[in-house]
Amino acid sequence: MKYVKKQYSDREISIFEGMVSLLNQGKYLHELKVADIAAAAGMGKSTAYEYFSSKKDIIRESVQYHIFKEFEALSDFISRQDSFSGMIENAMDYIIDMLKTRFFSLLMMLFNLDQSELQRLTCEDNDMINIIQTSVNEQIKKILEVGKKEKLIGQEVTTDDCRIILIGIISAFSNEVRFIVSKKSLEDDELLSDLKKRTHNILLKALN
Repeated sequence: MKYVKKQYSDREISIFEGMVSLLNQGKYLHELKVADIAAAAGMGKSTAYEYFSSKKDIIRESVQYHIFKEFEALSDFISRQDSFSGMIENAMDYIIDMLKTRFFSLLMMLFNLDQSELQRLTCEDNDMINIIQTSVNEQIKKILEVGKKEKLIGQEVTTDDCRIILIGIISAFSNEVRFIVSKKSLEDDELLSDLKKRTHNILLKALN
């Protein structure tokens, strides 16, 4: 079954980007009104209401849009490399950049969705999950193929093995990055560089 990504109009995207812009400026999401978001998007409140019925609606759709946007950008960034180490390096660099500059905005939007909105996002809009899962599997197959070709991954390692190892270790890497970034230390770059090297070595050992 083929899943189709939800399409948004230019004005809807402007609204999503406008809200993120306000959050990046230090605005509190619970204090924002639709009029504020519309103004940041370069339009009037009445225009925003032509597309969304409420601020909650804007937040929910914005979360879906930005999750897709980030995942597609990550997939594209990984695909720019032809080597196993290059793909892993790009994945880690993208995660670091996202967690440093954009993660807080997405996290705040998620926190401001109530249980029913989260359920709608993950259940009724399950095309998002299916598309991401399909894309993840495609990326993992490519990484596995390249890794085996370069003799960095054991020939007996299956796609399922590779998926479990990659997702598990990259998830742990992301958690470590969040911890380092949250400290805002002058040594952040050095710590992140060391973390990348250690993560890369752990992946090679686990997949060999």
